[in-house]
Amino acid sequence: MKKTERKIKKLLRRSSPWRLIVSVLMLLTIFPITYVVRTYVFESILLKDSSLFSDTKKDEWLFFCKWKSCKENLKPTDFVLVELPNGKEIVRKLIALPGDSLKLSSAGFIQSSIAKHRFKEETIIIEDRIIVLPQKGDTLFFNKLNDIETDYTLNLLRQEKIPFFVKALPYSGKDSLPLALAGNTKIGARPVSTREVQGLPWQELHLIANQIQMQIHSTEPVEFKRQIFSANDSALIEYFISPEDMYYVLCLQGKHCADSRELGYIPKSQIIGKLIYP
Repeated sequence: MKKTERKIKKLLRRSSPWRLIVSVLMLLTIFPITYVVRTYVFESILLKDSSLFSDTKKDEWLFFCKWKSCKENLKPTDFVLVELPNGKEIVRKLIALPGDSLKLSSAGFIQSSIAKHRFKEETIIIEDRIIVLPQKGDTLFFNKLNDIETDYTLNLLRQEKIPFFVKALPYSGKDSLPLALAGNTKIGARPVSTREVQGLPWQELHLIANQIQMQIHSTEPVEFKRQIFSANDSALIEYFISPEDMYYVLCLQGKHCADSRELGYIPKSQIIGKLIYP
């Protein structure tokens, strides 16, 4: 009889309102703590591709520190968790810091001050370029930037939601050429429309310029010069002040894997974590 009473009391305790209230309070406490830890302290990600081969493996768990101190002490060769403007998170290798210079080679490698990274697949860089990563507060004058630096800076304008439009004209030396010449060129097998020229990136403008040079039989190289104008009042935008320190990240495999070669500079605010394990 006593044994039965004990079972009944135990069941009553399990179903008591206080037990339910305590359970609810525990859940209400655990969820916010979990959210805070994942948002501000640590995050774990299951890597589903081989984009970081051979440093990490496919289907491996990666753990990132999201403390401010972790993100303040970044160095080349660190693996970082990057949040893109569209909200997507990617893991990439950091190869250059603000103020560093990089050589981007048409031979398929990127050379920083500490290492050279070579890619087996066809490179998206069609002509050698040297770029310098902006530091917070740097003034980037468009007339002093090379073509790939201009593309990267235009990406920053878009991220800052600065409305603008581009005017691009071909030049042979100091002489401007008719934009209509671009209508006789192709990108791959596709004919180029003069209307689209203003929005094309530097690689495609470079290909068009080479074809124009052959059209006019010029011994002078042809290049496109771009000017940037405000979409609000059509005023010339001559410079842009970097709002943050900028970084350069790489996908080690390189193939079908977006990195700074396509994305451009990565602002400090987009780096949300540093790999701490493995």
